[in-house]
Amino acid sequence: ANLEFGVRERHGFLLLTGEVGTGKTTLVRHFLSQVGPDVRTAVILSPALSAGELFHAILQDLEVPFAGGSLKDAVDTLANALIEAKALHLKVVVLIDEAQNLKPHVLEQLRLLSNLETEREKLITLVLVGQPELRDLLDQPVLRQLSQRITSRSHLEPLTVDETRKYIKHRLLVAGGQGTEFDEAAVARVHEFSGGVPRVVNVLCDRALVGAFGRGLKVVDEGLGLAAAA
Repeated sequence: ANLEFGVRERHGFLLLTGEVGTGKTTLVRHFLSQVGPDVRTAVILSPALSAGELFHAILQDLEVPFAGGSLKDAVDTLANALIEAKALHLKVVVLIDEAQNLKPHVLEQLRLLSNLETEREKLITLVLVGQPELRDLLDQPVLRQLSQRITSRSHLEPLTVDETRKYIKHRLLVAGGQGTEFDEAAVARVHEFSGGVPRVVNVLCDRALVGAFGRGLKVVDEGLGLAAAA
């Protein structure tokens, strides 16, 4: 909801953080599948780039013709494209995954890009997605101007025991099961060993189900949960 609202209102910077495996990329995919026809998106998945390389990648993903040149040429081309998009009532969103790998000087270039605005609206929305270290990076004094421009900060927490139970049941139902293939003790063990991180929940449950299949059992119990963790 925060991402959708930020794009709709043309906010400059949005931040999404979470530990490894908590579902940031899954959430981003869902978000991108929901954007309307009036939104143009660029997605940068490998941000370990120089400022010039980053802007070239953004132009390429937005399908903006660019013959090549300096960083200034790339920025000017993108600025002109944003002005044209605004005239056509289009919103432009640049989403950068693993943004904790961006160098401070590259982040500063992105901040300067966000200076492009009308009297009321930004011409581009930049969504920074990354691990918790990204928050530490943005807290550096040299990036305080960028930090002040972030209008929405969202952080994905690990699942609680109850959320883990519902998550496992949902995944089982989607896969064609009954949703009751894990007993309560097994769910508790999965949550304990995974720390509520969905990616680890997936791995543990997959191993436990293989173990149950090998033993001819219909329900995963605590012993299978322990065996999967081992």
